[in-house]
Amino acid sequence: MIQRMVSSLIFGLLVVLTGCQSPTFSSDTLQQTSPRKLKRNVNLPNNARTGFTIAGLKQGAVPQGLSLLSTNVILTSHYFDDGQASKIVSTDWVTGTAMATLQLMEPDGSLHAGHVGGLAATSTNLWIASDAYLYCGSLDVFTNSTSVPYPTRRRYQTEAKYEVAFCSVFGDLIWVGEFAWKDKFPTPASHHVTARDGSDRKGWACGYQPDGNFEQPEKILSIPDQTQGMISTGEYIILSRSYGRINRSTLDIFHNPLNEDPHITVQTSAGDQAPLWFLDGLNHIRSIDLPPMAENIAIRGDELLVLFEAGATKFRWFRKAPIDQLIRLNLNEVTP
Repeated sequence: MIQRMVSSLIFGLLVVLTGCQSPTFSSDTLQQTSPRKLKRNVNLPNNARTGFTIAGLKQGAVPQGLSLLSTNVILTSHYFDDGQASKIVSTDWVTGTAMATLQLMEPDGSLHAGHVGGLAATSTNLWIASDAYLYCGSLDVFTNSTSVPYPTRRRYQTEAKYEVAFCSVFGDLIWVGEFAWKDKFPTPASHHVTARDGSDRKGWACGYQPDGNFEQPEKILSIPDQTQGMISTGEYIILSRSYGRINRSTLDIFHNPLNEDPHITVQTSAGDQAPLWFLDGLNHIRSIDLPPMAENIAIRGDELLVLFEAGATKFRWFRKAPIDQLIRLNLNEVTP
């Protein structure tokens, strides 16, 4: 169980190096405030419930990543537009109370102010997808340390070289995925393939051995554009997809194809061949409509948890009914 950490320590002031402003420690932990009431025009799926209030929404934090540290501890990641370090928040599921705010550090000890698009926890490590890299840090800091900064141990550049949008763990692999969307979010030309149903695919999710060097993926999933998060139940793969402040999000559910023979073989940037499977119309089961700006997803027991960024100060004034809380869906109603 994560111990409540000291949150009133003041770290660092503004540092200027060679004329450039570096990310700065904030003296404030991310706080929870009373959420706005969900209005009817939010149009959540039937039987959807709300979870805990997302921390930091009125402090400039933009929530992105979501993962379970344990059954009763949820981690979220947050970026800022004002130059301060990205943060990871632990929240107690039972009480709904944010317990600790950890400010992300690079392996060299400098502060990290990246997008922190994804989180994934294994038994000993926390994996963080941010900008062009996948970071690995120890879970010991959550239980044995009273230090607010969170030091990562390693940084990898994976096949998702332009933007590591999310990460997840299933099938004994660490999956690293990229967000693709037209020219605004480009991906390598080698990732552009035509799926079995004739649709264009420009994004890859690459599966790596967690103890490897992350240079060559073991497996590749070709995924639709605008993918923000991915999880698997074993039998099914679920994608969270969204883009824009007014566009509705979707959950897309697919039969998991990874037990089939590879659909095609592709060449990676390392020059090696890798097996690829499509998530396309041939294994797509259904799409579930969600409000705009859905981000990462996670599974807790028989529930699917969905994190939204629409409640952040950066966006909330553009939305009539921003979502300030975690959304809980019945997993049995999401999957067949």
